[in-house]
Amino acid sequence: GQTAAMAFVELEYDSDDANGPSRLVAKQKTDFADAHEYIEKLGATEREVAFYDQVGDACQMPIPRGYYGAYDSGDFLLLLEDKSGPIPGDWVTATMEQARGMVDNLQVMHAHWWESEDLKKASWNAGFNSEPGCFMHAMRATFQDCAANFVDTFSDELEDHMAETILALLNKPEVITAFDAAAGTLIHGDYHFKNAFFPEDAPPIVFDWQCPGYGSPTIDVARVFIFLRGGEETDKETDQMLADYQAALEARGISDYSFEQLRSDMALGFIYNTWLTVNALMETDVALIRSIVESHGSTLQELMIGFSARI
Repeated sequence: GQTAAMAFVELEYDSDDANGPSRLVAKQKTDFADAHEYIEKLGATEREVAFYDQVGDACQMPIPRGYYGAYDSGDFLLLLEDKSGPIPGDWVTATMEQARGMVDNLQVMHAHWWESEDLKKASWNAGFNSEPGCFMHAMRATFQDCAANFVDTFSDELEDHMAETILALLNKPEVITAFDAAAGTLIHGDYHFKNAFFPEDAPPIVFDWQCPGYGSPTIDVARVFIFLRGGEETDKETDQMLADYQAALEARGISDYSFEQLRSDMALGFIYNTWLTVNALMETDVALIRSIVESHGSTLQELMIGFSARI
């Protein structure tokens, strides 16, 4: 993985009556030093261990079951249920059907945790606002350090308006305060196709809970949308998904969040996802990202052009 070392653990039991799993997934500290430093700066590994310990599948979304977790000064171990059978998601071949499944997942989880006071107080809450010491400050500070170099590094792979957007955000540190007034709920924080498996007749199974916390629901929704390719037809589809998402929230009792407010808040989701994408490409193993994209018959340039178009 980009931010952790992964391995399968095969299990054998002394008793023939044992009904435990035959295989688990072990998630541990990455050997890639820059990525480890980045995720530790964000508190990501410690937060994921705490999330599985304190919430797990009570998050109201299909996720791997957590069997064990421990964190100690940068070293960590998670033993998770092996859910690797269904189709793995990826950034290149993501479909509109998969996107609908991802957004349908969000309807349930977001409604359940809407404006939750317990969530705001949780030790693992990343904090997607401007309060000192919260996750967003670390995310924003990393973006400040990376943005100009990102534009130079990917100058051939970015559309002009995307480079301009990144540099404009670089000069507006006060934008972080815009997140304070947004409606909030439990969000995944890095909710994209590659962090999910897609069973044929069931909702997507979502993993990599390194950035969960209380924040604008549009952070998760926008993360799905930015990896969809296409022009006007894609825009129509995502507009409909957004309308269906808001209607589902309302049907679940969230009556004070209008479609107009959701559309307005999508700007926050895209701002955050610009920060996150810049940081991830500059602070993790970009050669690994290139190889993943190329293994699916595309290039990082094509992916970045699509990302620019969605933003």
